[in-house]
Amino acid sequence: MAGELAGRKAMVLGAETELGAALVQALAQAGTDVAAVAATIRPDDAFAAKRAARRAAAAGVRAEALAIDATNEAALRVTVRQVGKLLGGLQLAFVCGGDSAVFQRACRLAGREIARSGGGAVVGIGEALQAPEGRPAGVRWLTLAPRESIGETVEAALSLAADREETRS
Repeated sequence: MAGELAGRKAMVLGAETELGAALVQALAQAGTDVAAVAATIRPDDAFAAKRAARRAAAAGVRAEALAIDATNEAALRVTVRQVGKLLGGLQLAFVCGGDSAVFQRACRLAGREIARSGGGAVVGIGEALQAPEGRPAGVRWLTLAPRESIGETVEAALSLAADREETRS
């Protein structure tokens, strides 16, 4: 799986969570440039995203940290575009937790940036997430229910993102 993800560009929305931080680290270890994005602007959450990005950078990849109010569509739009510019493209976006409305916004907005970069996937990790109808060519909307442990969830999310099939789990 690391070979599938090496050299790719990813955004993790919810990087302030334990799951998000673990996902940022796993992506970095797989050779993926990553943006750790806190889904709130609370100082503790912003610091957690910065900490996750610093650990990712230690793995030798490009890592950026941002904090936004993910419920604000304009802020999410600007952030997704900024991530694409900072990383030199975007092929993967992971949404850790949050509700279906945040996931749907992330699908629409990250999907556009991913399409501009040649395709990829938006993966939502949470219970009962629903993706919006329609998607840009070459972009997949995928959902994943959390597993028993964070490690299992991260492994399943990376495997799902690396799979280029039109599967949904």
